Amino acid sequence: MAKPVLTLEHVSLNGQGSALSLELLPGDAFALMGPAASGKTLLLGIMGGTETPSSGQVSRTGGTRWAGIQANRRSTPVSLARALAPREADLTVEVLSALGLWEARDVLTSRLTPGQMAACDLLPSFLGKGNLICMDDTLDFLDPWTLQGVWRLLGRFREKGGALLVTTNQASIAQKLGALIVVKDLKVKFAGTVRDLLAETRTVEMTVETKDAAAIRALAEPFTFSIRQEGDVLYMVAADGQALAAKLLVEGYGRVRAITTREQNLSEAILDLV
Repeated sequence: MAKPVLTLEHVSLNGQGSALSLELLPGDAFALMGPAASGKTLLLGIMGGTETPSSGQVSRTGGTRWAGIQANRRSTPVSLARALAPREADLTVEVLSALGLWEARDVLTSRLTPGQMAACDLLPSFLGKGNLICMDDTLDFLDPWTLQGVWRLLGRFREKGGALLVTTNQASIAQKLGALIVVKDLKVKFAGTVRDLLAETRTVEMTVETKDAAAIRALAEPFTFSIRQEGDVLYMVAADGQALAAKLLVEGYGRVRAITTREQNLSEAILDLV
């Protein structure tokens, strides 16, 4: 069995509420999400080794690569990359190209765009040492083209046994990573896979067009959390497991003109938690 990259044992951010116990195995990747000042950056620091938990134990089997770089007025992307990996010429070219920085490799960092500077901040992640990458919101500042290159580099890193922790405000990034930890008020609200979160929280919204709202309400009400009426339209919210039963029952009623359904997405599931 593979040795964990990181192990948390009963870790708490504020000494209150439920503690977090977690093993981060080679290849694992978690998004850390939550409102501003919720504790996600603090948790990233605890997991990455720059902060101390209020309670619990943290153990690691290797070093941490932190995204973020210090540049001076003479720095260029290529000089920063060479300073990190002076004997890795081929790797330097590969990383600069994947980050969209090769054409701007000799441009002073003071003249780079904000997106290019965010890409520069990722250089230590791919040219540094250690089996754990920690990124604090960095991916949120990248354009989709640069992100494509980043996903390729991260995929290779994970295939070689590395693990990844990312704070982000983008549900699409959490969806890509496949697992997340949601925090609020310095408390962990959820830790697990995206699939598990959606299974726990998913609801289905149904819009029913009918001339007999009272009858449809009576049929569907036992299956729904809420029903709202606007004219000839009923807006209903049902649990994922009950939505199909409610829909089939309502569809069999002759005075229904149309039914549309929409499942809750990941962003909505996260908002429900916090």
